[in-house]
Amino acid sequence: MSLPAWPIFSSGEILYLLKSYTAAMLALYLSSRAGLPNMFWSLMTVYVVSQPLAGIVRSKALFRITSTFIGSDATVLFIPALSNAPVLLTLAMGVWVSVCLLVSLLDRTPRAYAFMLAGFPAALIGFPAVQNPAAIFDTAVSRVEEICLGILCATLVHSVVLTAGLSASVMGLMDKTLRDTRRWLTDIFADAAPPTPGSVCRWILPSCACWQRIFPSKPATYAGPRPRYVLCKRRCCRRCLRCTIA
Repeated sequence: MSLPAWPIFSSGEILYLLKSYTAAMLALYLSSRAGLPNMFWSLMTVYVVSQPLAGIVRSKALFRITSTFIGSDATVLFIPALSNAPVLLTLAMGVWVSVCLLVSLLDRTPRAYAFMLAGFPAALIGFPAVQNPAAIFDTAVSRVEEICLGILCATLVHSVVLTAGLSASVMGLMDKTLRDTRRWLTDIFADAAPPTPGSVCRWILPSCACWQRIFPSKPATYAGPRPRYVLCKRRCCRRCLRCTIA
């Protein structure tokens, strides 16, 4: 009977694991030194917000902290007023989460991430505190401190210790998009067989989906030595795709 093969991890994956573990232990230590009631919130937050690329962690840190404050404010507003009416409280929480999600879908800038996450802290903090609405302010303050501590620790470690920039991934995606677009246009102008709709979707639409997800209407933070060059090439690729699929 042969033994199962051990999974093989790349050096980047091992480095990401070590950095996440270091940030989690740092958050756990600082929360214990500060005397926070639920230290595991800081530990859990580190693993939730950690990303292999440092630029993504840094660019979203401010939005995550802002959404935590907004969600905790909504909790302090809803729980004392509606704690005796569970149906109305559930309805208010549902409406709050839905409105936050709607605004995040309408806003195509990086700040949409803050609106998307603003609804979840309200539910995560509010529903467990329904039985003790008098202590909702202290509970909300503790959760904000624990979550923000985890976000700051993850941002610090991933930004300082052997950072993995976003530029390489961005440049690779842009080069692939331009190659696919050039190949499609070459087939058209060379009087070759016209591309079928399936081939167009296979080449162009995945690139458009990746661009829409990674690059919103306003650029996020890029970790790399040539941010201006990356942004200029990004504009070129967007114009090329826009002209191609028009």
